[in-house]
Amino acid sequence: MKTILLFLTIFSFAVKTPTEVPPQGIDADFYINLKSATTPQHWNFEYEDGGQWMACGTGLDVKHYAQDEVATLVESFTVKHPSDSIRVRMICNEQADAKLCAGTWGNPQIVLYPAIPIQDEKNIAFIGNSFTFFYASYFLLKQIARAQGHQIRMNCSLRGGYTLGKHLQTERLPIVEAGSAYDIILLQDQSQNAARYASDKKRQAAVQADAQQLANRMRTGSPEVRIIYECTWAYEDNKSEYGGFKSFSHFDKLLRKGSKAIVWKSTDIDLLSPIGQAFELARKQGINVYGPDKKHQSLEGSYLKACVNYLLIYGGSFDETASLDCGLDNATAKKLRMIAYRTCDR
Repeated sequence: MKTILLFLTIFSFAVKTPTEVPPQGIDADFYINLKSATTPQHWNFEYEDGGQWMACGTGLDVKHYAQDEVATLVESFTVKHPSDSIRVRMICNEQADAKLCAGTWGNPQIVLYPAIPIQDEKNIAFIGNSFTFFYASYFLLKQIARAQGHQIRMNCSLRGGYTLGKHLQTERLPIVEAGSAYDIILLQDQSQNAARYASDKKRQAAVQADAQQLANRMRTGSPEVRIIYECTWAYEDNKSEYGGFKSFSHFDKLLRKGSKAIVWKSTDIDLLSPIGQAFELARKQGINVYGPDKKHQSLEGSYLKACVNYLLIYGGSFDETASLDCGLDNATAKKLRMIAYRTCDR
C-alpha cells in the first residue's frame, strides 16, 4: 500500500525580478526564523526556476524543546530561468501553524545578488541568544558579505536568554557541531554573564569553564577555526536598574572588563568582538541602536553588530560601491559602518 503525504504550504511568496538578468542567472539568499516550541518539525525549502519547483539544501528540522529555541534556515540558490518574480516556498507534512520568531528583520526574507561573482566562501557557526537573532544580525552579516563577493554558509544554535553553559546541554549544539568544518565561530554569551564575571569572583570559574568547554568542543571538529567572543552592550533600561548593575556606565565597564578576561584566559578563543564599544559610539552620535525595551537591539543595532563582525572576519574595508544598507536609509547605514571602522581600529 502506498503512503500519500498531503503537503501543506505554509509560506509562499515572491520578489520582483530585476529588469536585467545576467546569463548565469540570479543568485539569491533566503532566510527564516521559526520558534521551535510552536511549529511543525520537518520543513523543505523550494524555489521556482523556469516554471518548476526545485528542492534546495537539506531543509530544516525543528526540534521541539520545552522552551523556545530559534530554528534558523538560510539557503543560497541560483535561479537560471526566472520569470517576472523570484518565488520560494516552505512546505511541511504536518497540519499545524508555523510561528515566526518575533523581533527579526524581514522574516522571512529574500535578497537578490544579480551579477555579483563569488570570490570566496566561509563556513560560520553562530551560538547565542536573542542578542543575535533579533533583527537577524547573522543574516545581515551574510548580506553585507555577499554584496561584496563573499559567500557565507552558516549554522546556528540560538535560544533566548541562554548562557554558553546552557548551550552545552541543548540538543541543537551537536547538530551544529556535526556541520562542515568551520572557518569562524561566533560566541555570544548571556548579556549579563561577562559583567557578572567581572563583579563576582564566585562566578568567574563557572563562566570561564563554560566558555572554554564550548570553544574546545567546537574546535575539535574544526582545528583551524577562528573563535570570536562577542562583547555585548549594556542596557538603557533604568527600570531594571541597568540589568542590576545600578548604572549604564558601570554595566558597560564590567561587560568590557569581563569579556576581555574571558578571551585572554581561554586557550581556544582567539578574538574579542567589541560590539559594546561600537554601541557606545553610536549612542554618542545620537543613533538609536536599542529596541523599545531598551535592552534588545534595533535594526540599527543588529546592522552595527554585523558591520563590526564583518571587519573582524574579512579585514580591510567596506566596498562603498556595493549595496550594503540592508533596509536602512543610506546616511544612517554609512554612519554605522564608519562607527564599526573606528571601533575595530582602536
